[in-house]
Amino acid sequence: MSAPFTSKHRSAPRPAVPRKMYPLPTIATEAFLAQSLSTLTRDLALNNFSVEELDYLGGALHAAVNRRRNSLLPVQNAPVEVLECIFQFVVAPLPLEEQMRARKPPQVGWAMSLAQVCSHWRTIVLHLPNMWYHVVDDSGRFVSRPRDMNIPREVTVMSPLHVYMTLHDNRFPLSIRPLDLTKDGEPCHIEQVYLRIDRQNHQFMIDASLSTPLPADVKLLAITSTRESVRPDCWSYPRELPLVFRGDTPNLRALVADAYAPFLPGNAFPNLVNLRVSCLPHMALGFTLLLELFSNTPRLETLELLLHASRPRGYEESMTATDGTRGLAGWTTLVSLPRLRALTMSGLYLEVAMTMLSKLDVPSNVVMRLFRLQLAPHTTNSHTILTLPIVPAIRDLQGLTHMDIFDGFQDVKANQQVEQDCQEEHYRLDAGRVALGRMINAVSVLRHLAVPLPQIEREVEPADIRYSFYAIGRGPHSGLWIHVEAPLVEGPLADHVQPGVLQSLQRELPLGDVTTLRMSVVPDRFSCLPAMVSRMSSLTELVLRSASELSSAQAATALQDISRALTPISSGVNTTLTPAPSLEAVSVEVLSDYVLPTSLVNMAERRVISAVPLVSMTCNIPGAPQPELLRLSEHVIDDVDLTQRSLRWDPAEVLTPVWMTTNEYWAMHPRPHDRKAWSLPQYL
Repeated sequence: MSAPFTSKHRSAPRPAVPRKMYPLPTIATEAFLAQSLSTLTRDLALNNFSVEELDYLGGALHAAVNRRRNSLLPVQNAPVEVLECIFQFVVAPLPLEEQMRARKPPQVGWAMSLAQVCSHWRTIVLHLPNMWYHVVDDSGRFVSRPRDMNIPREVTVMSPLHVYMTLHDNRFPLSIRPLDLTKDGEPCHIEQVYLRIDRQNHQFMIDASLSTPLPADVKLLAITSTRESVRPDCWSYPRELPLVFRGDTPNLRALVADAYAPFLPGNAFPNLVNLRVSCLPHMALGFTLLLELFSNTPRLETLELLLHASRPRGYEESMTATDGTRGLAGWTTLVSLPRLRALTMSGLYLEVAMTMLSKLDVPSNVVMRLFRLQLAPHTTNSHTILTLPIVPAIRDLQGLTHMDIFDGFQDVKANQQVEQDCQEEHYRLDAGRVALGRMINAVSVLRHLAVPLPQIEREVEPADIRYSFYAIGRGPHSGLWIHVEAPLVEGPLADHVQPGVLQSLQRELPLGDVTTLRMSVVPDRFSCLPAMVSRMSSLTELVLRSASELSSAQAATALQDISRALTPISSGVNTTLTPAPSLEAVSVEVLSDYVLPTSLVNMAERRVISAVPLVSMTCNIPGAPQPELLRLSEHVIDDVDLTQRSLRWDPAEVLTPVWMTTNEYWAMHPRPHDRKAWSLPQYL
């Protein structure tokens, strides 16, 4: 018997094989085709069948196998790597961390369509997990009839699915239990579930829809809603955390309560490691509910509380209420989070943030970022001294070697634009903002036509510049970022920059390990320097500069505060207390028309007498007589540098890798060089 499929056989005419005899092969049928070809080859070798019959069947099978590649030009010749990039861009054009914020992530139907072109494409598509991450169910189709989605079983086994569900205002509550099944009844691997509360949902409908168990493989649960869909008259915010999914969420590792989420779950989350809460509808109840939620997450590692919306009602009430179900003052227990490594808060009142932190027991090497904190209305007076609670979570931080304290200014509207980009795209702009946008567009068109527009230009809103105070400490493995902002009012800078903020915060700042302290502040803040330096036994470098030009009296007071902070103090017979005994380098910048540096000279002389002299000094004090400044060189080991260059530094220098904490589900920090997203000023 001749060898199978020789040239003689290939050249012989074959009967036309109907198309229905070789349907489009799938992954399951390709193995069958290969097995059939092997069987034919063996039968030919054993001479069990006629050559014509086997040749006919073999030709039909070869024709089926050859159809694995389509004949579309020019993509049929593209390498697999190129096709993978094209397919992923078509199905998932956004980066993975941005999919969570998109209103409608790419639908799985695109991937299914690509998989039906030919078996070659199907093989590529089924082995690209990124193409099957997102199953969108805005219509409730997948919830009510999961078989209609027709997701291949191979995908559900190989790649975890990310399911986006919308809970509509239907007559009957929906159940997400069908998500646990494929069209063949096989287990479905679902890793992330995003629940969107849409339309006019009532609370009882939400509770009923979430009363079935969550699929066991789900690792992330995101609960969100649109601003206009959740109405206060449709539901009442619960005074207790409701149990959802029958309270059975043992494998959940990440929980997101996104903007306008109507509730916070009260489940026990033994394995939850990442928590993000973006907004609370009723703040008076929300803070204590948050603490209750924290107490249910003993393994929490990353915690984010981000309030980007307008001030919710009940905000002030959260501090005044004393009963245990409403106000923070009524919470007496300490919530322990022994595994926490990163904590972020934004948009809170300073007092509220500190009160919440005082209720937490966290490790001493945590990275803590508190930014865009607000001052309560009753503290807007520049001479008000805030009363803050003792915060062990901040006071017990260890390993902070660098501390930067500075006053700055920022364009809030620019930061709001960055913030808006981080929110969901489907939020509607209010009528005023839409009108302003139309006006700006009209101005742009008329400017292009060279039409003078003096009146229209005056109608454009000016930039909203706000004053900000920063206290940023960092080390190799821990960090503390405190940013407090307030509206900028008219008048001299020193009259409205809240000197009481630093006086209240300096008692909580962990300064024991700080070796370098840099301050660029208004002169009133230098009055806090003695109390701070007395706690900095490891300090070796000190940089002090005034953020504005001072009068002669202000400059003299600032130099006296600086000298008093560094001058040894006699505390008895033959006993002297020396602040910052390891201090070597001091840099001072005070801009004034005239000031005498006598206090600095006396300070340097007293440190020499106490056997802790300064090694070097840098002075930029243009208003001081140079002969007086040269007297400092008599009491400093090295020469004194009398310079006219500014001692300011770039605020972006604080962006060290310690702030770039990450988790596996979402981006926790802006890009390293995005100054506006970090709410850092452009200058000092």
